[in-house]
Amino acid sequence: MTQHVTLIDGEKRQDEYPEAFVIPPLWVRHSVDAGTVVKVGFELVGFGAERMWVRITRVTDNGTYEGELDNHPAILPMNYGETVAFGPENILDVWS
Repeated sequence: MTQHVTLIDGEKRQDEYPEAFVIPPLWVRHSVDAGTVVKVGFELVGFGAERMWVRITRVTDNGTYEGELDNHPAILPMNYGETVAFGPENILDVWS
């Protein structure tokens, strides 16, 4: 992932704003596998934030994920197809 871009912790945001920031239950975020498309939030201080779709390419042994960005970012310095590593806490939605 591009330097300085950080992942949004959906669990933390949901705790801070429970009425406005809703994410899938933990069991859903832990049960996704390769091929699933999930929404992950990215932010860059001074630039803003974007929520983008990521296609999971690998589930690691420690329960985290690797995937490829499946969006063309509007404001962040990232690229379509870029590899992203993230955890269940970073999954904001699951494509159904």
